[in-house]
Amino acid sequence: MTKIEKVAIITGAGSGIGLGIVEELLKEKFYCCVVDSNPELKNGVNTLLSKSDSKGRFICEDTSDWESATKIFSQLSIEGLSPSLLVNNVSPRKKSTLFEETEESWDTTVNGSLKSCFTYSREFIKNLNKNEFAAIVNIGSVCAELSTHQSPSYHVSKIGVEGLTRYFAVETKLLGYQVTVNCLRLGFIVQN
Repeated sequence: MTKIEKVAIITGAGSGIGLGIVEELLKEKFYCCVVDSNPELKNGVNTLLSKSDSKGRFICEDTSDWESATKIFSQLSIEGLSPSLLVNNVSPRKKSTLFEETEESWDTTVNGSLKSCFTYSREFIKNLNKNEFAAIVNIGSVCAELSTHQSPSYHVSKIGVEGLTRYFAVETKLLGYQVTVNCLRLGFIVQN
């Protein structure tokens, strides 16, 4: 197998913003590991990947599982794939008001956004050589600063994503890694 130079992992990328990010990365000749928990999105992702010279794969995985990132990075390492870009895009949510928010919706949103952002970023760093240049891009939201009609858990999770971004930006430098860590604070998106 020929060594693949540019490998990206994009979480929550089976549809919406994540799939749009995959499209752009394919144009930039990245091999894209598209991670999503919804197996029904696999065919659509595979169709997109098959149209590209760069290729990639769909990985059906629940990123809120603490061991998810470890499994994926281990498998990629066995295959000789070394990601240089991580995009943390997972953002499960159910729109709810203050009084409609349930423990289940809270846990799903916060674990999906924050736990996956932390565990995937940590495994990404763990699998880098200190002299490699790499990047982590976390997908945030204006909801980290503004109150909107989104659920309380969504606001909290996006505030947390920004906090994790700052933490990893500082910590990776202190540990001697050559990693750029940024958060894109997206505005309001119209989705189907």
